[in-house]
Amino acid sequence: MVVNFDGTRDDPDRIPVPTCLNAAADTSSADWMIDRLWLWWHGTLQVGCLIPDVHEAYAWFFHGEDDLPEDQRDEGDLPQPIVEAMATTLARHTTSERIWYAMWAGWGSWGTGLGYVLQDDPDAQRAVIEEAKGHSRRRNAVMETVPQIMIPGREYYLFHGSIDCAPQLEVGSWYQSASMWWPDDRAWFVATEVDGCWSHIGASHACLHDLRSEDTLRIQEVRPDDQAF
Repeated sequence: MVVNFDGTRDDPDRIPVPTCLNAAADTSSADWMIDRLWLWWHGTLQVGCLIPDVHEAYAWFFHGEDDLPEDQRDEGDLPQPIVEAMATTLARHTTSERIWYAMWAGWGSWGTGLGYVLQDDPDAQRAVIEEAKGHSRRRNAVMETVPQIMIPGREYYLFHGSIDCAPQLEVGSWYQSASMWWPDDRAWFVATEVDGCWSHIGASHACLHDLRSEDTLRIQEVRPDDQAF
């Protein structure tokens, strides 16, 4: 039996995300973003490589307290308390009800790989491996129905939902923040690079001003041509 991180049985024919998310029909809603991201391979990784260069102001923030050692920060994952605080503020700075969520396709908790528990009995081991192979085939088939957007070195599954879904996101019953999320009106854009312990946002000056009032956020304004990390 293939199980989730919380011990529940994993249904291989279900996309392993909360019911508040819906798979996008296609990737057209992300075309504008891909067109306005700077190329990664031109010198250092800049803020403009992660956030489209269409916003009034930009900022970056740590995943945790300022004095927390880097190896203790959440890499590639924006902590849930920060997402909850941000979502409340960001909701006031958009006229859109629909939010787009891009989730990195490389997380192991999607269940598309081959995972199983070692068994002492050879026959039991073969049976477990065959079950895992079948699970992988079925999960890969269902994930192929979700559109993927691609930037250099990264692929993301594209979903949409409400702003309330942001702090509820999970993959395979394991909390996982979106790699990128933005509203229909593009009033702001949040990006969490999977190999980084920081996130970035593009928004209005008024939006960043309100985010600074959140106790869980320590943000610093940057420019698109600043180094991202």
